[in-house]
Amino acid sequence: MSNSETLLQAWLDAKHAETEAANARLAIEGEILQAFKARPEGQVTHKAGDYSLTLNQPISIKLDLDTWQQIASVCPERLRPVKIKLEADGVGVKYLQNNEPDIWKTIARAFETKPGKVSVKVVKNGDH
Repeated sequence: MSNSETLLQAWLDAKHAETEAANARLAIEGEILQAFKARPEGQVTHKAGDYSLTLNQPISIKLDLDTWQQIASVCPERLRPVKIKLEADGVGVKYLQNNEPDIWKTIARAFETKPGKVSVKVVKNGDH
């Protein structure tokens, strides 16, 4: 086996071990949740011998934009429990860079561009 093949096989072996470990941890977390009580929302700490266990139950709140737009007027504007988030539009940025360079030049300083983590996927030929 070449050095490249050895590296790729080592990656596959490590990824398999990582998946097995994550599955084992998730199974144990299920047992922990059977043995200890979590709050319906928020955090609680339990003591067990030399161990401290903190369970945190977050609550996710999602807005149905269509429904909100129909009923928003019944809630005073200063009390509306919604936020508007401005964020960069990658497709729009690339369009301006490629098609409207003069406009892009004048606004580019407001945007930060940095590369993300390179993803790695290895498949051994013959495996699915």
